[in-house]
Amino acid sequence: MPPSPKLPVHTSSLPLTLPPASTTHTTGPRPLSTTTTTALTTALVSSNGIERIEASLRHELATSGFSAALRTYVVTQLRSGESASFQDVMKKVLAAVTAATSEGGGGKLVGGGLGGGMLEGEKGLGVPEVAIRETLRVVTREIREVCDVRVNDTDD
Repeated sequence: MPPSPKLPVHTSSLPLTLPPASTTHTTGPRPLSTTTTTALTTALVSSNGIERIEASLRHELATSGFSAALRTYVVTQLRSGESASFQDVMKKVLAAVTAATSEGGGGKLVGGGLGGGMLEGEKGLGVPEVAIRETLRVVTREIREVCDVRVNDTDD
């Protein structure tokens, strides 16, 4: 079966301003249209790019010790009675990961601390910087495999 043609994405067709619901994000990348997002997702699924991205993220989180620390944290939450339901655990996990990651990302896993293991230099469950960097590298590679991105519609 011949390879599918790459999805053309032209930056000039992207929105110039963020939607009103995103007023807290005044700088940074512009969001893709629903049509472009759907086409990109479809292309990534059909090329198995989503599977490779997920596998890379899983590998990086496991290698860094994040997955084990998260598992220990969840078990501790449930055994101690601090969380009684899946929803309680998810709220606490999301809060801990978000807080620690926004404080500067994760680092190397060390003993002790939150849930029996925490990230060095962190007060909680920050996603390790290496996992973020590697996953972004894989996402970029996979998008380049299925997209022909033209900045401001030039071929340069």
